[in-house]
Amino acid sequence: MISRKNFSLSQQGGATAILMLVSLLSLLLVQPSLASPWPPNSVIAAARQDLSRKTKISVNRLQIQAAQPQTWPDGCLGLAKPGEFCTQALVEGWRIILTNNQKTWVYRTDSSGANLRLEK
Repeated sequence: MISRKNFSLSQQGGATAILMLVSLLSLLLVQPSLASPWPPNSVIAAARQDLSRKTKISVNRLQIQAAQPQTWPDGCLGLAKPGEFCTQALVEGWRIILTNNQKTWVYRTDSSGANLRLEK
């Protein structure tokens, strides 16, 4: 038989379990690019493909020299062109250094690689 005392204790235990589950889910739902010390493959591929188009160097010859998570000051990733309007919000992303063993290039990306810019 369930008494009021037992019922209220089981509710408290259930609430604690729910809070623990929500905490664990919030850790798991962090964007992969921000939870990992290395950019997702899609971000790396986007930077390599963009650089290959610009330099005519084969994607296969472009290697990552370094990568680090970065918070950019705006939607232009801190590299606004003259007269360009940028969203004024912090953007989580990556700073990726690519090389062909002769020259290096530095890319700035958002967390998904959809927005990327080559530093000049």
